[in-house]
Amino acid sequence: WLLVPGASPRERAAASAAAVAERLTASIAFFEEKVAADSLHWLAAAHLARRHVERFGLTASLDDLHAAERAARLAATLDPDRSGALARLSGIQLMQHRFADALGTARAAVAADSADVDAWGALLEAAHAAGNAILADSAVMRIPRTTVGGLVRVAQHQEARGDGES
Repeated sequence: WLLVPGASPRERAAASAAAVAERLTASIAFFEEKVAADSLHWLAAAHLARRHVERFGLTASLDDLHAAERAARLAATLDPDRSGALARLSGIQLMQHRFADALGTARAAVAADSADVDAWGALLEAAHAAGNAILADSAVMRIPRTTVGGLVRVAQHQEARGDGES
């Protein structure tokens, strides 16, 4: 379908997106079975949440975000890296434009492990979304500039503040 002579770029893109959505749907079904078989399988719940977020990116179905949140909440109660799981949950809440919830969840992520870079990143993003510039400034100071992810978050913060070149 991608190499069909005469197919327009739009047709190839639609066929590609449909194929990806089909694979994600199969993956979601697989991880739903894993979680149903073992409700303590935090890793399966985390993968399930991620797959729903990926499919949301293709379909824009709010049902996927709600399912992602349910799976992320389960993972956050079981994951040994509670801080990271809460940071991911905060991101899902941001996608739903639930800024106050995302901010509270990001604060809980930082409280669970104040050395977790993802937790501080989640707090930075939630603070920006909630319009809390002071909290965002505070959070960005805790993000190390030793990783690509850290540098990107700092640059995004500087751009949001209008600090020019980052």
